[in-house]
Amino acid sequence: MAESAESTLAPPERSPGAPARSRAAVLAVLFATEFVVVLAASSFIPALPQIQAGLGISAAWGAWILTGSYVAGVMTGPMVGRLIDLYDKRVIWLALLGISVTGMLLAGAAVSAWMLALGHLLYGIGSGLLVTVMQGAISQLLDRKHIAAAFGWQAAVGAIAGMAGLVVAGPIIEALSYHWLYWIPAAAVAVLAVVAFAIMPSLPSMVTAADRRIDWAGIGLISLALLAVMLGLTEGPAWGWGSAPTLALLAGGVVAFALFVRVELRHEQPAIDLRLGGKPMAVAITLIALYHGVNAINDLLVPTMGSAPESTGYGLGLSTTVVGTLMITSTAGFMLGPLAGGLERRWGARAMLLASGCSLVTGSLLLVIATATHSMIAIALSSLCYGASLGLGGPPLSVIVIDRAGPARIGSALALSGTAYAAARALGTQVVAALLASGTIQGTQLPTTTTLAFALALVAVLSVAAVCIGLLIPRRR
Repeated sequence: MAESAESTLAPPERSPGAPARSRAAVLAVLFATEFVVVLAASSFIPALPQIQAGLGISAAWGAWILTGSYVAGVMTGPMVGRLIDLYDKRVIWLALLGISVTGMLLAGAAVSAWMLALGHLLYGIGSGLLVTVMQGAISQLLDRKHIAAAFGWQAAVGAIAGMAGLVVAGPIIEALSYHWLYWIPAAAVAVLAVVAFAIMPSLPSMVTAADRRIDWAGIGLISLALLAVMLGLTEGPAWGWGSAPTLALLAGGVVAFALFVRVELRHEQPAIDLRLGGKPMAVAITLIALYHGVNAINDLLVPTMGSAPESTGYGLGLSTTVVGTLMITSTAGFMLGPLAGGLERRWGARAMLLASGCSLVTGSLLLVIATATHSMIAIALSSLCYGASLGLGGPPLSVIVIDRAGPARIGSALALSGTAYAAARALGTQVVAALLASGTIQGTQLPTTTTLAFALALVAVLSVAAVCIGLLIPRRR
């Protein structure tokens, strides 16, 4: 008889000596830190022209710096995931905050492109892995029945912070300078680190002394594979998809990943246990990738459709501000996340994932309607549905991951899901960007109606696939 994915193999033990009020205070500090870190990261994007002008660096250099910080966080994910399993999560949390603050201070004081790049690299490593550590801490702080709701709040806080960062960047630069985009959050994170040091309980490893070995070969190979593939995907449009550097990076990433699989299947204590969790774990990781990949594609299609002139046959001719406002509705969908815990306990993870998949399908249908009717409402509702897919589906998927991993492998499993999320977003964005560029209206960079139709069809197929894969999760028994 197949084991239900909604039953825990060995629930993580709650941190001893942490009463409910203390746990609430710790969660507040964790969420506040996430808010500041995500807000800072998103504020760098609209501020990039001012940063480039201030340091006299090219647009290519600026794009490389932002890409490098993102890739650094993804590349170091497997190693930090294993460290979460082996050591006290409180110590790792504080260490990552220290790295993040150092990076922001260095970037804010940068007088050269290399100094800025180093600051962003450190910030990318520190901030990019905080969510993984936060989820590991939550799984140890809370009872099983409260974990999904906490993960929902984590997703909602991140979504709100991401939107807020895009809004506050301009006023801060106009009132002060772009340097304060680094220094203000650095000060806030430093204060929150002090508070965390004071109130956060020890969250020790669940791994026995005999199993405290680190698979350096596996970590090295998967990090190399991620570095090669992420650089290939992010730089492919600039270098050319058929260029030697792009092909070499992508091929090298595939070879490194194949070697990684071979090493992990033979290692007694692999960095990422590929046999872990069975079918439910594989389904959960696949759905995480699909949800985030489709949402990344939506983030590309909506601005394309919204800002294109009506003469294209699909565009709405809207300003950048209006398009951005329409996309903010996705945040409202994320706000369903805090309700996910109660809904998951009442309906089960399978029903939640089916509802999430149907939300993706509805969002895809609304995009098609928007192209035919030039409707702003359809675009806004589409973004709402895409956000709801992550709000409803993200928390149950994370719970399945930690349930199937078991207490000693939560960090590695969360790092794997985070890697799937990042890779899917990069792959979805670049594949659709290349598709849209493959057929453009003469004299413009706008896609033709036929090219856009292919992109919309791809989104629809992926959305339907998410519904079908969700059916593989067993019903609650």
